[in-house]
Amino acid sequence: MWTIRLENIPITTVLWMCISFFSSSELSAQTVENQRMTVGFSGGVQFVKDALKNEVDFELWQETGTFEASYNVTKDSAFDGSFAFLLYKRMGLGFNVSHFSKTIAATIDADVPHPFFFSFPRKATGVANNILRRESAIHIQSQYWHAVGDRFLMRGFIGPTIFSVRQDLVSTIQTKERGYDYSAVDIIGHNTLSSGGTELGFNIGFDVSYFVFDHVALAGILRYSRGTSSVDDQASLRHISRFSGQGQPPLELGGTHVAAGLRFGF
Repeated sequence: MWTIRLENIPITTVLWMCISFFSSSELSAQTVENQRMTVGFSGGVQFVKDALKNEVDFELWQETGTFEASYNVTKDSAFDGSFAFLLYKRMGLGFNVSHFSKTIAATIDADVPHPFFFSFPRKATGVANNILRRESAIHIQSQYWHAVGDRFLMRGFIGPTIFSVRQDLVSTIQTKERGYDYSAVDIIGHNTLSSGGTELGFNIGFDVSYFVFDHVALAGILRYSRGTSSVDDQASLRHISRFSGQGQPPLELGGTHVAAGLRFGF
């Protein structure tokens, strides 16, 4: 009788044998065509293009001053979870929940009234840190499933998106006179308020899953979503404007989302 001593077998050989066993026997037992439902999660980057300003009037030395805060939201990490199932033939229904959060700095430019002379404002600049932009979304997707061989599952999707957004805005500033000639003033602090709400938009994109094992796949996702949210006038906020300075445009929601993660098929 022959016996095999496992301690004499290199660990790399054992791992290779396990991978070969699962990738051959499991995948041959059930192909991608048999998958009827997927659950997964992923992480990546969301590219957001939103630049806005808010202009605020304030009272100081019995005169009205003005400051303008500028915000620029570009990109940051984003995470999402997904659930999808086939409805009929290759048509499916999917639900995806994503979350994006970024802390930025706002640039403040102010015209501060003079303590002795009317209509003689001093220019002051400052930076407001820890300004939060937070965005969550529920993407409802009509999907088209297409299997490529025994390992690849490709899905295109389109549908509505429900956005929930919070944007911090600088509402007040604190100033300090620089010296006793009162020719210059510094911004030494600020307060913020939160604005936002829930809005409806859309999403479109595709998802590619590569099934390493029977029920486990590596996945990549590319999704574009878009929505808008009106900014509420609150406290001392006079109006919100873009760099063009026209009207009261909304916040730009969504953006391009690129991520990778895992999918579990059933």
